[in-house]
Amino acid sequence: MKLWLPYPNPPAVDFITPLTDLIVMSWRVYQDIHHVINECGRQELSWLGKVVKTDEGRRSIYYISAIRLLEQRSSSVHTRLDPAAIAQVAHEWIMEEGGKDNPCRFWGHTHPGSCTEPSSQDDAQMQHFIHGKFTPPFYIRGIFSKGSQHYHGEFTLYDYQRGIKIRHMPWEVEDRTRQQKWTRRIARRVRTS
Repeated sequence: MKLWLPYPNPPAVDFITPLTDLIVMSWRVYQDIHHVINECGRQELSWLGKVVKTDEGRRSIYYISAIRLLEQRSSSVHTRLDPAAIAQVAHEWIMEEGGKDNPCRFWGHTHPGSCTEPSSQDDAQMQHFIHGKFTPPFYIRGIFSKGSQHYHGEFTLYDYQRGIKIRHMPWEVEDRTRQQKWTRRIARRVRTS
C-alpha cells in the first residue's frame, strides 16, 4: 500500500467573499508620499504613519492620517530608521491621542526602480513590530516606486491578532473620492453653452 503525505507547501488563505477591508489615506498623506517618491532618487527612504482602524459591520477601514519622515541611514538597497527617532514620534503621537493607544501603525518606504515586491529584508522588518504582549493588533507596510510611467504603491496588512498578512490591500484617497463625486455632480447638473 502506498502512503500519501501532507501537501508540502504552507497553508494558503483564500477569501470566500470579496475582501471589503480598505486602507484610506487623506489627500495630504497621498501628496506627502508622492513628494517622497519624487525626491528619493535611487535611494530607499522610509517613513512612519499614524493609523486609526474603524469597524463598519464586517468591514474594517484603516485610515492613514499623517506620515513623518525620520532620521535614517539610506542606500539604494535598504533604509534603517533611527530607533530614537521612532521612539520620539511614537511618544508624540501617543500623547496627541491622550496617552491611549499608539497610533504609529504604518511603515512606508520606497524601492528604487519600478518594483513594489517586498524583499526578504522588508518581510523581516515586520517581525520587529512583534513585542510579546505589546504587539500591536495590526501594522501596515507600504512599498512605493516610480515605475516607468506611473508611481506605484502596494500595501500589506499584518493582522497580528489573527496571525495573517494580506498583500495587495485595496486602497483609496479620501479627498480624491470626494473630488470625483463633485466632478460627477457638476457633469450631471451643469450645462455649458
